Amino acid sequence: RTRQHNIFLRICQGEFMKTLNKNSKYDKEKPPEHQLAVAKIQRMFFDSFNITTSGDYAYTSQRKLSYKQNALRWIRSKELDFWADMIGADADYLRQIHKDLTYNYKCGKLNLKLLKIGINRLINYI
Repeated sequence: RTRQHNIFLRICQGEFMKTLNKNSKYDKEKPPEHQLAVAKIQRMFFDSFNITTSGDYAYTSQRKLSYKQNALRWIRSKELDFWADMIGADADYLRQIHKDLTYNYKCGKLNLKLLKIGINRLINYI
């Protein structure tokens, strides 16, 4: 196994997610407000790493940088507290997950593909 694969497995097995609210399980029957909050958190995590989705191909480098800076500011702000509270998640723990992902990405232990998978996996837990 590669080092990236091992990091990815740890993310998927929940090492970074152990202290998320135990009652927050992925459920497609969640109310629209919950789904909106989860989507907002996911988008901000994606933007903070410049992870784009298929509809994002028209983003310019300047626009991506702006989105990244806004997302990083948002993650550090009280806004994350508000959105996390809507879904019963701990905002400080989400920040710690983001910090861990950032560290592993900057060290080369994770690439963008694994980050996207890890973030999507995290979203399934909240």
